[in-house]
Amino acid sequence: MPIIEAPPGPQTPLCQGDILKGVTLYSTKQAWSDGGEASWSKKVMCLVMSRPCLALRDDWIVVAAIEKYRKSAPATFESLKEAKAFFNEIRDGLTTPDQFYLGQIGGNEGAFCARFDSLHTIQLPKENTVERQTFIATSRIGRLHKDFVHDLHLRLFRAFASLGFDDQRWFSTSDLNVFVTVGAKDEAAIQMKLQEARAKLAMGSSQGFKGSDESRLKGEVAKVEESLQKLADELAPYKDELRRRGEAENNSATPAG
Repeated sequence: MPIIEAPPGPQTPLCQGDILKGVTLYSTKQAWSDGGEASWSKKVMCLVMSRPCLALRDDWIVVAAIEKYRKSAPATFESLKEAKAFFNEIRDGLTTPDQFYLGQIGGNEGAFCARFDSLHTIQLPKENTVERQTFIATSRIGRLHKDFVHDLHLRLFRAFASLGFDDQRWFSTSDLNVFVTVGAKDEAAIQMKLQEARAKLAMGSSQGFKGSDESRLKGEVAKVEESLQKLADELAPYKDELRRRGEAENNSATPAG
């Protein structure tokens, strides 16, 4: 059951989950000034979001813009487990709630997703007219499998209902301590790699470099230093929050006066 199925015949009415191409989408630009102005979107495909009964007969339906999916797969996967985890994550969209992964569409290059943060209303020809049937025949290029249409309902709700949390303040103190401890362990491992890389550089310098050895060893040191700094920057807010809670606890335990 691939995500996208072949489109039904042109006699089949539009339905939620249909994929359309060649539909011009607009957004409102400069909405704060005299009502704003229309801004043309360069996205050329969209996903029908309206309920089936509305998509069947209404003159106006809501669609979600479709664009290239920006999260690329690694050049290689280290294991089947890693590959499975990657594709399950992009399918379920737990870290990208505004993007509904669609995979490849027809002969278009790359993978695509529908954007819940780019919803548009489009007008269609009247129901039961040749114009509407012609529009469907020329514009519909695919349809979501029914299982993914069902998932669409949950995903759309989650996209607007998930309010999110502070990165570090939501942790219980005990869990936060575990998180920081794990981070400190990772820091220690990288610091060990940095010491080894610097030792190789120092040894090469004392023995005289050959060819591009100096450049390569300096590059290794710089790469590990960058990795260590990135982890330190990521971990710093969590350490600060844990320190703040410790200070607050100590202050509350200190008798007044």
